[in-house]
Amino acid sequence: MALSISAAAGVSVQALPAAAAAPAAAEDGSPSAGSTTASENKAAGLAAKTGQPVEILGRREEDAETFANPDGTTTRRQYSTPVWTRYEGAWKKADATMVQRSDGTVGPASPTFGITFSEVVFTWTALE
Repeated sequence: MALSISAAAGVSVQALPAAAAAPAAAEDGSPSAGSTTASENKAAGLAAKTGQPVEILGRREEDAETFANPDGTTTRRQYSTPVWTRYEGAWKKADATMVQRSDGTVGPASPTFGITFSEVVFTWTALE
């Protein structure tokens, strides 16, 4: 079965400025005006105490994570595509699943850039 999509839609695409894409995060993932140093110190202390790597949320980016290790070093995981997004004021896993929003538009559940479809008509066609 193949999917054919016909769209009679208005499409809106908005790029996020680089500064808005990866602001600092507090330990709970919410925006923070505090320094990254506090986040690093807290993660390093927890890593030393638990013996497990702990993510430094203040250094999270859309395509990277940094962890404090129990031995005092850090490890950065870099991804080729975004795995995180700042959406609705918090870090969320990037999710391209299309959902209908409260205003009737359709768009990704947790987009990595602003995009909205309106008045979308989907047509399913089975290939034989």
